[in-house]
Amino acid sequence: MHDAQNLPFAPSMFDLVVCQFGVMFFPDKLKAYDEAKRVLRSGGRFLFSTWGSLSANDFASRVDECLASLFPSDPPDFLRRLPYS
Repeated sequence: MHDAQNLPFAPSMFDLVVCQFGVMFFPDKLKAYDEAKRVLRSGGRFLFSTWGSLSANDFASRVDECLASLFPSDPPDFLRRLPYS
């Protein structure tokens, strides 16, 4: 594992940088993004996923609405308790 704010790689070394569920923990997000950019070749991609809210996830939000309509007296709330990305 490496510090995303100080990557131990040469500039323009990668075509792709991937970070799964780490971005929200970076103390200095801009510095980490700059590091990703530094190690990417021209035209490279930085892909990341992060937790978000149910309101930011259209598909899960619609599923939650459908479940609530199917079980109006006791709608399941598990989708409202989970983080989404």
